[in-house]
Amino acid sequence: MRNRGLSLPAVAIAGWLFADLLLAFLIITLGTESTVASEPATTAEAAEEAEEVDPGPHGLDLEPVVVELEGVSPSGAASGSEGVVRELREALAEEELQGRVAGMVLTFGANGGASEGERFASDVNELLPETYPGVFDDAVTRTFHSLSGPPGWLRLEIYLFAPDNASD
Repeated sequence: MRNRGLSLPAVAIAGWLFADLLLAFLIITLGTESTVASEPATTAEAAEEAEEVDPGPHGLDLEPVVVELEGVSPSGAASGSEGVVRELREALAEEELQGRVAGMVLTFGANGGASEGERFASDVNELLPETYPGVFDDAVTRTFHSLSGPPGWLRLEIYLFAPDNASD
C-alpha cells in the first residue's frame, strides 16, 4: 500500500535541507568567530605613539561668526581685486579672527541667478586666505546662492575651531 500523504518530490526536500544546513553553518561560524587581542603596548611604545600624534584642534564652535556685506563687486571678486580683499578684511576685522583657525566657511552669494550667486560665493572663498593668512588657509568652504539678496550681497558663516581649554 502506498502512502499518499508524502507526495513531495525529493528535490524539494533536498532544497529545504540545503537551506537549513547553510543557516546552521552560518550560526556556527558567527558563534565561533573571535578576535585575537593584541599585546598591550609597552610604556615606551605608547609614549612614542603619543608624540607622533598631532593633537590639533578638537572641534568646531557650534555658533558661527556671521558676516554680511552688501555692494561687493562680483566682477572684482572674480578678478581678485585688492578693493574686494580690503572690503572683506575690514568686515572681518570686527570679528577678532587673528590667532584663530577657521574649520568651515559657508558662503552665500547673490548675483542675479543661482549659478551666478554660487560663482560669486566661490570667488569670495578663493580670496579668504588672502584676507587673513593663517585663519582660512585650510578651511573647508561651501558655496551657496541667495535669490533674495541684491547683486553683490554676501553672507559668510565662519565656524572656528574651539580654543584648546586643556592648556588653560
